[in-house]
Amino acid sequence: MSQPTAGTILLGPPITRDEVIARAKSWLRPSVSFHPGRRFANEHGRYRTDSSGFVCMALALPQTSIDELTAFCSLVSRDDLLAGDLLICAHHDTATRHSYLGMEQVRGLGTVRRAVHYPYDQEQDAFLPRRYPMIQD
Repeated sequence: MSQPTAGTILLGPPITRDEVIARAKSWLRPSVSFHPGRRFANEHGRYRTDSSGFVCMALALPQTSIDELTAFCSLVSRDDLLAGDLLICAHHDTATRHSYLGMEQVRGLGTVRRAVHYPYDQEQDAFLPRRYPMIQD
């Protein structure tokens, strides 16, 4: 059986939300430093230590860019945002919500897990929620 694709982009295998969260947490032990030119290897493989590398590792994807992720991940409403969904940088209007627990790559800090105030701290127009097509509920 061949691996699924979105156009010319190779998708990873089906993955559960719990698996995405567990994989993402693996970069908290130890916190992986943000550096686009470097790679980090652990039990989940070797990935670039930047935003797209973190997302690809968490979703068990081959390395891809944020632009490619945006192209094959569907938009979801803020009310439908679930654990394992993505927040990808964009410039559109946002709705309001109090906060969510997020994990992200932060320059100077590495991988962090923190409460992010919705709508996204000071960058209220910067992010859109998206859903990876291979995620299994």
